[in-house]
Amino acid sequence: MSTGHRIALVLPKGHEYAARLIEGVVGFVQDHAEFEFIEIPYEENRTPPTIYHVEADGALVWAHRGNPWVLDLRDQGVKLVSFNSEWLAEGIPCVGFDIEAVPQVAVEHLAGLGRKHAAHIGHLTEGNPAKLRLREGFLKRARRRGWTVSAFDVPGVPSAEPHRLNAPEAERELIGLLERLERPAVIHCDDDYVGVLVCRVAEHMGLSVPGDLAVLGFFDLAIARLSSPSLSSIPAPGQLVGAAGMQVLRAMLNGRRRIRRYTKVPPPPVAGRASTGGTVTPDDDIRQAHRMIQEHACEGLTVNELVDRLALSQKTLNKRFRAVYGCKPGQAIRRVRVERAKGWLSSTRLSISRIATMCGFREASNFAFFFRRETGRSPGEYRGEGH
Repeated sequence: MSTGHRIALVLPKGHEYAARLIEGVVGFVQDHAEFEFIEIPYEENRTPPTIYHVEADGALVWAHRGNPWVLDLRDQGVKLVSFNSEWLAEGIPCVGFDIEAVPQVAVEHLAGLGRKHAAHIGHLTEGNPAKLRLREGFLKRARRRGWTVSAFDVPGVPSAEPHRLNAPEAERELIGLLERLERPAVIHCDDDYVGVLVCRVAEHMGLSVPGDLAVLGFFDLAIARLSSPSLSSIPAPGQLVGAAGMQVLRAMLNGRRRIRRYTKVPPPPVAGRASTGGTVTPDDDIRQAHRMIQEHACEGLTVNELVDRLALSQKTLNKRFRAVYGCKPGQAIRRVRVERAKGWLSSTRLSISRIATMCGFREASNFAFFFRRETGRSPGEYRGEGH
């Protein structure tokens, strides 16, 4: 194995998600001493000033279609891994969170509120494949629930124009949408700043959150926790993505030829807060249940075992767990088993019978039935699709 690799971290300056990515990279390299790191923070619309003067074997980047320096580095032979799933370039593998899984998490969380009307509110959606998949996935799943649905893009970029949060009366288009939206309704936003803006505009209009409008954001940024009302949000697992990106880059530097073009990291459960009627702080029992699920779901853990261990009724456990994580414990157990299975099917050559055992199934046939029920595909079909 080669040693002494020099790695450049070329990530947006002052971006909260970039800090999460770096945290994940640092966590990975604590167990691997063969790396030296150079951090090159930059403004997203500008070429990093020192990028062409740094000698590096590899780089972890946040790349856009309009960043020619990324392609220049690739053409110079620098091994690259991108964290931006909105742009996939030839010869630059991407590691990012699983956008396709986000609508499922959103709808499952919002379905518990018993509403019949839903809207997806985003920004800069047109021409952005990832945002389009996010919007269409949410609308499709909402329609399956029998909800009436609508979609809207707010103009501009609220995260880059924070003054707008203090002037909700100026958001005439958004006010018009909320006036037309049948209530009570659920709203999924593609960004926490958009979600907070929706809450501010609703307050300006005299609407109740979550009574009239239950609002769910995406990314779980600091503003979601600090706004009033606090915003429920689907976390973007930057720490997990950072560690996975470093693992992919390490494999490239060590000569592995077969590298997946896009490695997907599933989103964690919803951080439930006031905007959907939940609370972000689980008590000790619910925190212990969540930890047990993450650690033991693939060992055949059941809801009855959780109930016995925590000395709670199943009804109480379901209600308290769902208030925090947006799903019942049984759903969380199945989700963990499915995501672990997907990971092993896509990233290893282990036999399906072996993966079945690793997921807690004694018989491969039972695993195949479970996997098809949860995903609509057999394990072999999923592996054959090249995920």
